[in-house]
Amino acid sequence: MRHVDLSSQQGLAVLMTVVTLTALSSMALAGLLFKAQALQAQQHRQWLLLKQRNEQQFARQQAYYAQLEQE
Repeated sequence: MRHVDLSSQQGLAVLMTVVTLTALSSMALAGLLFKAQALQAQQHRQWLLLKQRNEQQFARQQAYYAQLEQE
């Protein structure tokens, strides 16, 4: 009959739990970082589109007022 040290089994279980939780936490943090980077890229694209639209609208308004001044 084999004698098993219960405290070493519990220690191993605690160690495995800590390792597992650390790995899960690292994956969760990596996922959050990826999501944040994707959101930042999306916001940057939206900002560029808005800037482009504003520049186009400003150019149209400038042309319109220049034409009014010539009349």
